[in-house]
Amino acid sequence: FPVTVMRIDPPSPGVTTPTPGGGIAPGLNLTGTVSGMTVQGQPIVQTPQTALALGTLAPAQDGARVVLRVDGQPALPQLTRLGPLPATLHGLAQPGLQALDSLDEAMNVLATADPARFQQVAQATLPQPGPRLTAQLLFFLAALKGGDFTSWAGENTARAIEHERPGLLNRLIGDFQMMSKLSDEPQTGDWRIALIPLWVDEEIKRLRLMYRGGGRDEEDGEDEDGTRFVLDVILSLIGRVQIDGLAKRKARKLDIIVRTELPLPDDMRTEIMQIYTQAGTLLGLGGQLAFQAAPGNFIEAPEPDAVRGAALSTPGLMV
Repeated sequence: FPVTVMRIDPPSPGVTTPTPGGGIAPGLNLTGTVSGMTVQGQPIVQTPQTALALGTLAPAQDGARVVLRVDGQPALPQLTRLGPLPATLHGLAQPGLQALDSLDEAMNVLATADPARFQQVAQATLPQPGPRLTAQLLFFLAALKGGDFTSWAGENTARAIEHERPGLLNRLIGDFQMMSKLSDEPQTGDWRIALIPLWVDEEIKRLRLMYRGGGRDEEDGEDEDGTRFVLDVILSLIGRVQIDGLAKRKARKLDIIVRTELPLPDDMRTEIMQIYTQAGTLLGLGGQLAFQAAPGNFIEAPEPDAVRGAALSTPGLMV
């Protein structure tokens, strides 16, 4: 929302910010203090109503007291990225990366011909951000292991797709079997690769999960070297993000490295650290969390033998 900076006072010990009543509306004066800056260099002002980033790169001293006048109604922000799009996006328009195209087409068919079935698949079957994401991912990976599209989507959904678009079901089954082979058969370096659909903003995005198992303890069968996993994705605001983990059951330990093109803001890293620490406490896991950026030293996926020449070997996918 548009504001005018009415006054900036230097930090003064003992001066507190008043707490006016009401919300944010045109004509209201907001009083706050500078509490830092965004990764782009915009001053962050903490007011009793909210924390806001000023649309300027003018420097402001931490603790400075700022008076702002609200000049207009709030508008949807024009989100900006933390940096330029990485070069790993350039190959996404090339042929390939079609393992989930048939699922895209099937969702479009259901949305037109059977809206109720479309909503069921979108809300209950497809993995999507939210409290059920873990269960939905596990259900999808279990179905992928068996290579059976119908067991994942349901027989009624499969029949509806075949009725509305003859031949599409066979393509879905074939794509699902190819993806199952890719996740089941070790590729170069013993990596397995799972391509996962993610339902976001009424469309299917693609996540890629690479994983490989470690050695086994001959005495009790527990993991000796642990299980390595790498979740690779490209986010529209942050760029490429890679979560590289090593889990050891016997030691009850989970080490994670978060790799990014550019350094994450301090508050974002703090929040990630809090989530990691709280989860470790709840699950009784030890380990360490680290961040890598500029360069991110990303682990690149091997070219999949199962789809040699296809763009599944592209490092990242847009979310």
